[in-house]
Amino acid sequence: MKKARPRRPSAALVIACIALFVALGGASYAAVNLPKNSVGTKQIKKKAVKTNKLATKAVKVGKIGPEAVKAGKIAKNAITTNRLRKAAVTGAKINAPTTPFGQIVSQLVGTASVPFESGKNYPLDTPTYTQPAGRADQYLGEMSVKFSAGCEAPRSAAAYLVLDAANPAKPTAPELIGIAVVTDEGSGDVTRTATFAPFTGGSAPWRLAPSADTPHTFSVLMSSPNCKSGSGTTATGATIDLIGTK
Repeated sequence: MKKARPRRPSAALVIACIALFVALGGASYAAVNLPKNSVGTKQIKKKAVKTNKLATKAVKVGKIGPEAVKAGKIAKNAITTNRLRKAAVTGAKINAPTTPFGQIVSQLVGTASVPFESGKNYPLDTPTYTQPAGRADQYLGEMSVKFSAGCEAPRSAAAYLVLDAANPAKPTAPELIGIAVVTDEGSGDVTRTATFAPFTGGSAPWRLAPSADTPHTFSVLMSSPNCKSGSGTTATGATIDLIGTK
């Protein structure tokens, strides 16, 4: 019996296999070697690009369109203080009527050097100001006193912060809003500064928001300069900060 010879593939089958190989190889090549700029917005299916498909730091600030990120798209607590660019939040960006805050709205100062004499008022350069309607004001102040070498320690002086006094040289208790006491235990010429503290028995060092613009006048009443022996006490300055809150 003759052995059966193996059948050779026909020419048509060989050509078909070669064509299939080329087709598959071309598709694979095309999948990983797309021409530059060949994939555009229209070629990407809706919701095809997920968050986990984006490379770290792939989305830069310059790639985000104006007003593209809405408030409802920002995760809770996503924007913290260290995420804000320096000077990004300015006064113009704050809606003041919806955000009550206090700030120094004015300063009343005195720069003269005058003998520290009990019962005399220290001259402020600008003693008056107007509190606008709807703004509550708080007052913080300080007084500077120079003791000369001729004033032996212990040495001290006191001053009263007075507001809207009918007679600034003789204020009543409700007109007193602060007291500053300066002391020194050293020797030689020295300048000491004390902060005005609320005066017990007087008025509070603030005024609630008035319904109409209200003028106010400050004065600083000097009192009780004291040296163990000798003399030589001088008032050298005073500052009153007006802190307004709306």
